[in-house]
Amino acid sequence: LFAFEPSGDDSQWQYSEAYDVYGQLHQLDVYQLPDVPVLVVDSNSSAELKAGLQAMQAEMNKLGQSTRVQPFFSNRSDDTIFSVRSSGEVAPIHTTQLKKIRLANDQEPWISGKAEIYALVTG
Repeated sequence: LFAFEPSGDDSQWQYSEAYDVYGQLHQLDVYQLPDVPVLVVDSNSSAELKAGLQAMQAEMNKLGQSTRVQPFFSNRSDDTIFSVRSSGEVAPIHTTQLKKIRLANDQEPWISGKAEIYALVTG
């Protein structure tokens, strides 16, 4: 089968149209993965991703959040991170490191591919 994403908001999709090699139309459930192979035709996903990231950055700017990444670097083998106080004294920075994000049910239609997941960490 050959298919493409329906237009509009994915929460409103009822089915996805797919065609077989004979031109016959098949209506596939949006949330139930088909039991036959489906080739999904997509257009310009990289441009869509770039537009999505720009929209997220614009929203962050509206909230007054900096979108620049400012990494911390450790000079110790135990990964303790230090800062230098104005007095020149070195003090540890108490922080938490986010290592993994897991999503139990993304509710993304199968035809859209894997869900894009973002984490905003401030502090």
